[in-house]
Formats: sequence, C-alpha cells, structure tokens
Amino acid sequence: DRLLVDKKSKSITVVDFKTGKHSSNWNTTKLHKYRQQLLMYKLLVEGSHSYSDYKVDRGLLVFVEPSSNGQITTLDLQINEVEVEELKSLIKTVWAHIQDLDFPNIYAYSKDLKGIKTFEEHLITNIH
Repeated sequence: DRLLVDKKSKSITVVDFKTGKHSSNWNTTKLHKYRQQLLMYKLLVEGSHSYSDYKVDRGLLVFVEPSSNGQITTLDLQINEVEVEELKSLIKTVWAHIQDLDFPNIYAYSKDLKGIKTFEEHLITNIH
C-alpha cells in the first residue's frame, strides 16, 4: 500500500494497511499469510525496473481499525534472507505443481499454523 523510500541508503520499507481485527504477534495463520505477502512485495519491488538497486529490508503491517483501547497496531517485520529464499522455493514448487496440474493432497495437514508450515516445508523439501 505504501513504500517508504530512503534514497540515501537505497533502502525501502514496505507498508501494508489492513482492515479488520488487529493482531499483536505473527503467530496466527492469517498473520503467516500477511508475512508472506510482505516478503512477496520485497521480491516484486527489488525485481522492478524502478527499484532494482534498492534493498527492501523491512515490512510493516498497520491495522487501521483501532484496538479496544483505541490504539493502532503495527507489526514490524525485519526481513531475513533465509525466509526470502524459503518463499522463493515455495513459489517455484507451487508454480511447477500448477503447470503440471499436480495438486497435492492437503487433507493430512491440520488447518492451523503448524499444519500450514508443515505442508509448505513438505512442498519445499520435495521439489517437484
């Protein structure tokens, strides 16, 4: 939703505004997907023509609806390259499955955060 560009340091912070119930930590299924979304924005920005010489090192989620005490919640993500490489691997393997119309059975995995991470790890370690 917004790029905070520091031309001097050639760095960018990606800001994503969210509606709905706020969260104060990354340990939910919804926040896991939001985290991946910020990492994807990093890949898109750094891969763009306009910002190819910039580094996205931080992402922010800003929940625009205040909490019960009237505070706006912001979650800060310091992006690490290990997580980015894992997302790249996940993207590649999911794309290969889509191209082959080979959709893995997901019913063995729980629908909670642990099950989602286990499924993602399975996809990454069993590259198509």
